[in-house]
This record gives sequence, C-alpha cells and structure tokens, in this order.
Amino acid sequence: MHFSNPIIWVFLPTPLGLDIINNINSRLVIYYCIDNFRVSSKSAKKIKNSEIRLLKNSDLVFVTSRELYDYCCQYSSRVHIFPFAVNIGRFEKIRASKIPAPEELRDIRRPIIGYIGGVHKWIDFGLVAEAAKAYPEYAFVFVGPLQTDVSALSCLPNVYFLGQKAHDAIPNFIKNFSVCIIPYQVTDYTNNVYPTKLNEYLAMGKPVVSTNLPEIASFNNQIIMLY
Repeated sequence: MHFSNPIIWVFLPTPLGLDIINNINSRLVIYYCIDNFRVSSKSAKKIKNSEIRLLKNSDLVFVTSRELYDYCCQYSSRVHIFPFAVNIGRFEKIRASKIPAPEELRDIRRPIIGYIGGVHKWIDFGLVAEAAKAYPEYAFVFVGPLQTDVSALSCLPNVYFLGQKAHDAIPNFIKNFSVCIIPYQVTDYTNNVYPTKLNEYLAMGKPVVSTNLPEIASFNNQIIMLY
C-alpha cells in the first residue's frame, strides 16, 4: 500500500489483528481498550490471551474507565485513562437555539424520561418497567437502535421506542427530555463502562438519573470534591 513507518491504532485485540501488527514495521502501536471482552460475551472471552499479548507489546494503551485501567496495568506500564468526550460546540448550539422539537416527540406527553443510545441487553428492563408502571403520567422514550428483545417494555402504553437517529439529531432529542436516564444493570461488564451519554446529557444541561455504575459514582465524587 506504499506507506512506511506507520502508527497502528487498534481497538479489537484478535489473533488476526496481532498477526497483522506483527507483520508491519510500525513506528508505534496503540491499543485503545474500550471494552471488557473477558465478560462481554462467551465468544469474546476467546480473545483474552491475545489481548494480554497486545497489552504487553503496545507502546501506548488508552482506556475509557478506571476498571479497565486497573486491569490493563497488570500487563503494561504505559496505560492512560482517556474517556469519551462530547462536541460541546455542537450541543451548545442546539441548546441555545429555538428550533422545534423533533416531530416524533410532538405528540408525546410531558414529562419525558429519555434515553439515548443502543437499546441492548445491559439495560435493566425490569427496573424501567417498574418505573413506567409506577408513573403512568410520565413518558419513557428510548432513542437508539434496538439490539435485544424489548417486549417487556413495548407492551406498556407510556414507553416509546423511536429507533436509531442521525447523530446530528441527538442533541435536539435530549433538549426535549425532562430527565435523562442511564438504566444499566450493574454487572462485571458494565462496571467497566463509561457511558458516553452522560456527557451528552450534561452538555444539554439535563438532570441525569443512573444506576450505581462505578464511572457514575466516580464522576459524582469528583463533583463533590469540586464543591
């Protein structure tokens, strides 16, 4: 491909990935660790050993959470926490504007309890269902691709699934939420997760209600220390 002395940035530590890395004369290898593959799924467990080899051989390792940092530090002394961020300018522009609410929200009653992101198996659907039943006057709105069975919630009259939206449209949905939620189960997997949606919610000035994830607890502790 006529390149030389490249910097390799990899986030999927598969055996095939290692083979490619080992056959390229690179200037630098960076492993961007964004997931706990050891507990995310049965198939993902298979790359545990190749991930350890990648950690040992990488020149730099970036991680997105404290739990991932602690794990990676077992195999490398070159680990740095580099959490997800948000485009403040883009979100602030929508926050300050007077654009109308997205059409999908116009006929949904307020207050809206909103969620942005993939609707996946790590969401505590039982918890959300209990909340929706306890507060039938609230609308619970999920904006994002459906990645698991949602029948436990779709049968409830005040729960809405609006599907995946373009990223540029996300700020306006959040702007029209009354409260934003991160209703993840607390598991070995989610203990390693930094939910990007936290940044997006806060960039729009919204109150956030979350389950007790380690990264959320860490964020709250930092805020307390500031004050």
